Parts: sequence; C-alpha cells; structure tokens
Amino acid sequence: MDEQNEQIFEPNTELQDDSLDDLDLLLADDIADISDELEELSPEKPATPKTYVAEKKRPTLMYYGILLIFASLFLVCSVYLLKYFTDTGNAQDDYNQLASIHHSATDPTLSTAPSGPISNTDPSGSNPAETKPLEMLPDMKAIYELNNDLVGWIRLEALKIDYPVMQTPNDRDYYLYRNFYKEQNDTGCLYIREACDVFKPSDNVVIYGHAMKTGDMFGRLYYYREKDFWEKNQYLTFDTLYERHTYQIFAVFVTSGTQQNENNSKFGYPYHRLNDFRSEESFDKFIADVKGAAFTGENAYLGYSLYDTGITPKYGDKIVCLSTCEYTIDNGRLVVMAVRVS
Repeated sequence: MDEQNEQIFEPNTELQDDSLDDLDLLLADDIADISDELEELSPEKPATPKTYVAEKKRPTLMYYGILLIFASLFLVCSVYLLKYFTDTGNAQDDYNQLASIHHSATDPTLSTAPSGPISNTDPSGSNPAETKPLEMLPDMKAIYELNNDLVGWIRLEALKIDYPVMQTPNDRDYYLYRNFYKEQNDTGCLYIREACDVFKPSDNVVIYGHAMKTGDMFGRLYYYREKDFWEKNQYLTFDTLYERHTYQIFAVFVTSGTQQNENNSKFGYPYHRLNDFRSEESFDKFIADVKGAAFTGENAYLGYSLYDTGITPKYGDKIVCLSTCEYTIDNGRLVVMAVRVS
C-alpha cells in the first residue's frame, strides 16, 4: 500500500515542466485578451486637433493690374499737382515783379485825370478850343510798355489782389490760361471781355479771374461771404491807363454762369451781359437784382445774395464787378460788385 502510494504521488518532473510552459502560454494569451478588452472598454482619447496652415495664395494678374492702375493714377495726379503749383508759383513771381514796377513808378501827387480829351478855352471866348491828348499814368505806362493789352490795374490789399487787368477785343478769353507775357499758364490773367469799354467807361465793367487754390488772383474773394469781413474791407482801387478810382463794395452774391437750363428756362443771373443801361428804370432793376431781388420769387434765377450792405448805387454811377468760380452750385460764380466813389 505504501509502495503504491509512493508511486502514485511521486512527482513527474517531465509532466510538470511541460505543464508550466503551457500555463505560461495560456496566461500570456489571457493577459493579451484582457488587455484588448480593456482597450475596447476604455473611453476614447480626444483626438489631437489638427493645425491648419493657411495656404499662401500667390497674387493674381488682376491684383497686379489694379495695383498698376492706382500707381499710375497717383503718378499722374502728383505730376499734375506739381505742375499746377509750379506754374502758379512762377506766375505769382512774375506778378510780384510787375507790382514792384507799378508801385515804384507811381506818382503819389497825381490824382485822377479826365477820361476824355481836355478842352481848354480862353475865358474871354476869343480863342478857339484847344484839345490836349490824354497822358498815360506813369505807373501804367511802365507796365503798358511790356504788354499793350493792358487796360488797368486793380488793388485790394486785404486779399493781396495787386494785378494788371488785360483786354483783347478780338479774342475775348485770350488771357484765361495765359500769363501777362502771353505764355500758357493755368493762373491766367485778370481780364475784361470785349463788351465792356474801360475808358468810356461802361456802366458795369466785369473783371474775370481764376479762384486759384493757392489764393492767388481771385482765390480769396470767398472771404466776402462773411459780412464781418466786408465791414472791415469795403474798398478797392481800379485804375485805367489814364485815371485812378476808388470803389466801394455794395453787393456780394452767388449765381450760375449758365443762363438757361435744359428746359430753356431762367437759370443763372446774366450779370456779365448787362454792361450799359439806357434808362434809370433798367439800371435800378439791375441794382435791385444783384442785391438779391433776382434770386427770390416765382421766376427766380438760381443763386442767392449773401447779405445786405445798405448801399444802393444810383443811375449814372459806375460799377466794377469781380467774377470768379464758386463750387456750391452748378457752374457757380461768386460775384463781388463795387460802385465808384472817387
């Protein structure tokens, strides 16, 4: 019995070793299966967000075309502005030199001279009338010798207006874009059209000038939009070749240079076409119009009077009218009118 038991319980080393190997394999397989199951049961890890890099787009042909257009416009504008200010500056230098000549030749002892021939008659009446030719003012003669299109000189110190005034009866707007020396220039000259007689003179002499951005020529007339400025600066001088005269500003208004619109109805007030008046009634109506009457009522012209000066010229008075561009209305004109007082 003991022998049998010993035989039964005697360990079989070969069997034990094989069993352990098999057990190891089984355990390894089980661990692998468990790991797979745990992996499947574990919560999913959040996905790492992808970083997107914007794709760099290469400039298109259209982009370069637009850039070229803007560059060209900038260049053209720059050239234009450079030419504008250069021309304006050169023109103003010329006018400053002319003003210097004019002032140095002025004889302060001379006042006004008659506008027609001087008639001297012996008080006894025994001698026939003797006519003397007009004598040109020394300061005007000095400028006239440089250009015989000269007909006058205007001065308004508050606005730095100190310029020759030109006239070419056979070419009404010759000096619109020409300087005193007849060279092409955007500044132009102050000038009078052929309808006006400076020496007679016409009842209403209109002087045209550009409203330069630099303030030159009539570029500062806009100061007269304010009554306060007018109150302190009411006078200007306008000398012809033979006479000196002082004028007082009595009306300031805005209107259009276009007289008829597309319907052929009244549009801008024709102040520049009304130069001589055959009757007191027509003159009085003109004065009332430029003081504001023309811009009110049912059939009003386009425009407006800026303020009432309280000054009303009378029939027989002589008027000088300063006209320049204005930009608040279509083809606008700013007009400053003055009546002769001496």
